[in-house]
Amino acid sequence: MDPANIAAVDNVLLEWSLALHLEEQGIVKRILPVFIGPVKGVGTGLPSMDNLFVHFNPANDVPDEVNQATHRELAEFCKKYLPSIPAPEPKTVRRIVAEIFRFNSSKCLCWDLAGTS
Repeated sequence: MDPANIAAVDNVLLEWSLALHLEEQGIVKRILPVFIGPVKGVGTGLPSMDNLFVHFNPANDVPDEVNQATHRELAEFCKKYLPSIPAPEPKTVRRIVAEIFRFNSSKCLCWDLAGTS
């Protein structure tokens, strides 16, 4: 998420928020997030993915405030399609990212598989 766009709906944040809410309510058992870094090697043959964690620090690179527009979208979606479960609580962007990362705490790296180990 671009910190400058905290007032706009962020669809990735919306997906992650919904996944976390469904997991908290016991509707889904596990979440398997796929973290993809920037594409590298464009124009040099087949592109590959770069290591996301070289470019992104989930503890520092996201705002520690609630994205109100995204939370409103989530609440409206849940009210319309999931009326039997409690409304989601507002969470900061940093908290959502931290919670989603706990499902892939091993940081299973899926890029540069041909690289050296």
